Amino acid sequence: MDPGEFFVRYTAENIEHFPGLVDAVRSFDAGARPSAINATAYLRGVDATKPVESLTRLYFIDGQLVGFYAMSNGEAVLNSRRLKKLGLQRPTQPAVLLTWIAKSAHHRCDGQVMLEHATGQARLAAEFSAATLLALDPFDEDTAAMWRERHGFLEAAPPREGRPKRLIIPLRPPGRAGG
Repeated sequence: MDPGEFFVRYTAENIEHFPGLVDAVRSFDAGARPSAINATAYLRGVDATKPVESLTRLYFIDGQLVGFYAMSNGEAVLNSRRLKKLGLQRPTQPAVLLTWIAKSAHHRCDGQVMLEHATGQARLAAEFSAATLLALDPFDEDTAAMWRERHGFLEAAPPREGRPKRLIIPLRPPGRAGG
């Protein structure tokens, strides 16, 4: 990352340390697409003074909030073909769930930088929680196609009624155990 780039967790402690953090969040706009509208509403609705269900990280470039992502613990149910390909044993795998990720509609930023940061954080979390996957539930089919085509995400298993289409990437190469 460039010197003017940084990520900060959106927490009560960091709100005290970074003046303007709340204002940056309140003015964030991911755009007019339905997924962007929902991402903006999520971010603006985060109350950093309450216990979190999904930890949000804000991405700044030169003092401007250009994007964010949020993660929590989760799981992914894999079909037998996917299990074999990834060298895993049990169909239900622990995962770090990328619950939200969005870029500002008004500032340029490389979404790949946010994904790489999120993946790095997920790998760190996996050292303590044994997560094997980074997973996400795309907003719609266009978003799912983007994750598959640009970033190599795979469908965990064919979607079923009552279960979202979950996409995954392994946190470690197949057959490599965590440490």
